[in-house]
Amino acid sequence: MTLDAIPRARPLPLATRPADPARRGLPAIRGASLPATIPAARLPAVADHARDTLPTLPPLGQEIAERFGEPFAVAFLRRYGGTRVRFAARPRFNNPLLAWMGERRFHELRRAIFGDARVEVPAARAYLAMLDARALRRRGRTVTDIATALGLSYSCARRYVTGIDAPIL
Repeated sequence: MTLDAIPRARPLPLATRPADPARRGLPAIRGASLPATIPAARLPAVADHARDTLPTLPPLGQEIAERFGEPFAVAFLRRYGGTRVRFAARPRFNNPLLAWMGERRFHELRRAIFGDARVEVPAARAYLAMLDARALRRRGRTVTDIATALGLSYSCARRYVTGIDAPIL
């Protein structure tokens, strides 16, 4: 069988756009113009964009934050994010987790969250970058400086620091 013998699919007709968006049941967006080549069925809803939301702590970080507070959870994610950790029932004296967080927190985390299993700690890069961007903004850095320092795009850095006022120097 040759390629010429295979029937080809006809392109789908494009939706026609009436001049008034209210006729299509869509809210009017000020200043928005859609090209006529986008099918109406493929138009995303404005609220569905992931870029409109800010990053949050991953579920494991939220559990740690509920028990020990957000500063400890952030410090734990900065130190062990992206690695695999094990909270042993009988840790050795040179256990780095035990030395870093202390015996009381170590055993409480092991009993409450981790058990005796190896756990992949999420990296939470976006959340930590947002915290860093906000801290830099509070110190008076510009959005361009923040984006360059953290390796973010300008729009991402601007979104992270929206609502954070730079100090007046």
